[in-house]
Amino acid sequence: MPDNRIERLQSLQALLDRAGWSQAALARAVGVSPQFIAEILSGRRQPSPRIVLDVPLALSRQLHRDATQIRLEVFGVLDVVARPSLLDQALNGARRE
Repeated sequence: MPDNRIERLQSLQALLDRAGWSQAALARAVGVSPQFIAEILSGRRQPSPRIVLDVPLALSRQLHRDATQIRLEVFGVLDVVARPSLLDQALNGARRE
């Protein structure tokens, strides 16, 4: 795993720490299993478009911070894990809803 990817995954873990959440708490907030979150953070699994959108929303609510700012931080983390086309699908789907 490239160093940049490790740094970005550690950044997501830092956001969880600031929110006072475990990976299991994040999983509950977005409606997936803790194993799913662990696999994303380890780079073994690609997040779905829904997860790419739901993770920053859940964190922004918990941290009581601007959703856009948190979304940028999380997408900065997840864009390394997710294929760019997956992010495009997530963003285009959100615009249509």
